[in-house]
Amino acid sequence: MRVLIADDNKLIRQTLQETLESHGYEVISCQDGSEAWQILSQNRDLRLAILDWEMPGVDGVEICRRLQHQKRFALIHVIILTGRTGAENVSAALHAGASDYMMKPFQSDELLARLKVGERIQELQIQLTHASKLQSLGTLASGLAHEINTPIQYIGDNLRFLQTGFHDLLGLLELCLELHAAASNTTVSEEQLVAIEKTIQEVDLNYLACEIPAAVEQSLTGIEKVAGIVRAMKEFSCHNGEIQCAVDINRSIENTITISR
Repeated sequence: MRVLIADDNKLIRQTLQETLESHGYEVISCQDGSEAWQILSQNRDLRLAILDWEMPGVDGVEICRRLQHQKRFALIHVIILTGRTGAENVSAALHAGASDYMMKPFQSDELLARLKVGERIQELQIQLTHASKLQSLGTLASGLAHEINTPIQYIGDNLRFLQTGFHDLLGLLELCLELHAAASNTTVSEEQLVAIEKTIQEVDLNYLACEIPAAVEQSLTGIEKVAGIVRAMKEFSCHNGEIQCAVDINRSIENTITISR
């Protein structure tokens, strides 16, 4: 794991670096607070830092305040290393956002032990972050399922209605064909006319003529809505790695609104 150390005392920096590297840490070393802040700003994946309180440019506690202001204090374990004594100094450093506080001269074993604690805290923080992301994905999936379920439901209802309506129309069509055949032979019976009249009333031809086109239109609208949600989700989550390509910003905004809604 990488560790940032910042101290304007060259001997302390060298001692820290040798100690940490001998225990498998990858060390980034700098001699003042301004450089330390620049490194932290450019390396968002840094999780451990040992900062001297008093340094040229920006002191270690001010760096903690900046991290806290950027809401990054929970993502990095900062140990303040200082010669300042007194409970008020410890309190000031911790309130500024420092995770731990050690006095100079430091004991290597204690420092390594505190770093291990920091590593465990960061591992827990990463696990919590992943759990939060999974919870967010679960919420999004639940919302999408609900949004997709509604149009699917009326598509299903419409298809069942179309199935029944088609069966009724098919029965009427068969009677009409029989009537046509009988009319061709001039043998149309009173029973056939009565049967057709009865079937027309039962089928409610005017109702089917009005509702079937509406059911088809509504089903197509539902299908388009489902397809739009799925398409927006696919485009919203799709990425091409580091390949740069042209993007329709309007479409990106529309997809984001669809997913947000």
